[in-house]
Amino acid sequence: MRRLRQFGVRTGALRHHTTGAPGWESLTESERKLIPLVVEGLTNRAVADRLYVSVHTVNTHMKHIFTKLGINTRVELTRLAIERGGIADGAD
Repeated sequence: MRRLRQFGVRTGALRHHTTGAPGWESLTESERKLIPLVVEGLTNRAVADRLYVSVHTVNTHMKHIFTKLGINTRVELTRLAIERGGIADGAD
């Protein structure tokens, strides 16, 4: 494995890396695009269809959003987005 790492190959599960503090500011543009669709009540499949990405990609983004915001459910995400205001319509 050490030799693989020397060539930049990662093995095993990747840990999520953020460049900033956890919270709204650490969300990527791709993650932010999902939030208004979740607030609308769309399923992960529907979000994937709307954004032309795979369901796996949506699941991964959702997992990262939950981790960064310290939440566990779509209901919590919706509540936070509505409380925050602009994030629900994709604004910062």
